[in-house]
This record gives sequence, structure tokens and C-alpha cells, in this order.
Amino acid sequence: MYADVILTIWCLAFCESGKVRIALRWGLILSFTTGLWLARLSIVFSIIRIAPREHRVRRIAQWAAALFAGLCVVLLAQKTYVCGHDSSWYHHEELIDCRLGSAVAAVQLASKTRTLILLLSRLR
Repeated sequence: MYADVILTIWCLAFCESGKVRIALRWGLILSFTTGLWLARLSIVFSIIRIAPREHRVRRIAQWAAALFAGLCVVLLAQKTYVCGHDSSWYHHEELIDCRLGSAVAAVQLASKTRTLILLLSRLR
């Protein structure tokens, strides 16, 4: 994952072709979000694996895993819609970057806050 991000950032800085830079930017937008949510899911799956079968924590962690996967899909869909709907950022010569806006930021903040609270509440 880190190699993909480093390669993408390097190529965004040095690649001359606009189409390559647009494709790399799409890859960075989607892989960064996916990587973050997969890390959270990894923590939840560890809790599921450790918790006894009939324990309440295991059931909550299973529901949390479903919630996290759903939130990942929602954020990916939202970013895809926002960046795909407005293609004006494709034509910038200096900086090819999709402006996600405050709606995406609000959903990200709310989802990250909920997942953090859910994960930390299970650790006590």
C-alpha cells in the first residue's frame, strides 16, 4: 500500500501526460480511502477473532465490521460521484486535484468520529 502511494505521488510530480496524472490521482483518491477503512476492519476482525463465540463483544464487533464496510462503500461512492461529476479538474495544468468539498469532509469527519468512539469503547 505504501509503495503504491509513494509511486503515485512521485509520478504525479514528474509525469508529463495529463491522462496518466488523472488516472494516478483517481488511484490515490480511492486507494487512500480503502486503505484507511481496511486498517479499521483489520482491528475489528482481530477483536472478533479474540473474543469468545458467545460473548457480547464479538457480536458488537461483527456489527461494527458490517458498519465499517458500509461506510467505506459510502465514502468511495461519494468521492467517485463528486470527482466524476465535476470533470473541470481534469484540465488544470499546474495541479490536477479533485476538490472534494465540505460535504465529503463532513461525512468523513462523522464516520471517523463514530468509528473511533466505537473502537475505543470496546477497549475498556
